[in-house]
Amino acid sequence: MILRNFGNDKASGPPLLFFGSRSLLSNCDNYNFTLTVTLALGSNLGDRHATLITARRLIRRRIGLVIYESELLETKAWGVEDQPDFLNQVITVRYNPGSAAGAMQASLKTRLLHLLDLTQGIEAALGRERKAHWGPRTCDIDIIFVDNIRFESERLSLPHPWWAERHFVRNLLSE
Repeated sequence: MILRNFGNDKASGPPLLFFGSRSLLSNCDNYNFTLTVTLALGSNLGDRHATLITARRLIRRRIGLVIYESELLETKAWGVEDQPDFLNQVITVRYNPGSAAGAMQASLKTRLLHLLDLTQGIEAALGRERKAHWGPRTCDIDIIFVDNIRFESERLSLPHPWWAERHFVRNLLSE
């Protein structure tokens, strides 16, 4: 697993992190910081608009302050195309993983996987059932970027491996 933060010239954190080298990560193990998270939201079942409104409300409550919301965009399904069209949106959130109980002692890897757990919990709260890969869903929340961090694990890849292939993400990010 590799964890890197490229191009971060802020004084708020180390500019380059490699996961797997305890000595490099030890500097941020107890570090309280805010991450800028870009999420892609989508829904193609039920009341898509109401689902995205509720998703944003839950994201504000469970993850953090929404600092950017793109327009809503209707798109054809990606991956498996024989399904209803999606209503999509890209949002940016300020996530302070140190504010969660016990997170002050967590590594950056643990914080990123906790963020994934939070997004998947919101999907489940909105009725998402993981029946088929790229199948229809009430709510889909993809973590596109977390600052400039590059991260690989069995559960999470940053940036999202298909973000550039999804035209709606590129289009909405360029707003």
